[in-house]
Amino acid sequence: MLSLNGYIRNERGKYYFDYRMNYLDLKKIWSDGECNWIKTKLGQLSTYEYFRNNALRLKEIMNGGLNPTHLLFPKGQMCIADDLYSRTPISIYYNYIIAEYIQKECNLKSRYIIHRFAQNQGLLRT
Repeated sequence: MLSLNGYIRNERGKYYFDYRMNYLDLKKIWSDGECNWIKTKLGQLSTYEYFRNNALRLKEIMNGGLNPTHLLFPKGQMCIADDLYSRTPISIYYNYIIAEYIQKECNLKSRYIIHRFAQNQGLLRT
């Protein structure tokens, strides 16, 4: 996405930043984004801050100077990861789909196990 929009270019596995943005414009964009994030209830503010931190430190991440997991798990804490993976609309939706699937599979396996047990005990006619 960054490459398609002309913010970075990739040459032989190295990334270059061609587009320079005025700091005040960048600050306003992130401020507006934060207001929209809150207004539209896209998740916890920590999730937005995580996205912002990744974007602002993208050069360090892409050059290998910063491990992005340090932004997701600051000081080894799970709070941002928990917010990201369980308190955003998309994560809630996907977690619901996964839970439904697991419940369905467990119900099918439970019925199969009960059916096989009943067969083995001679309780069912085959």
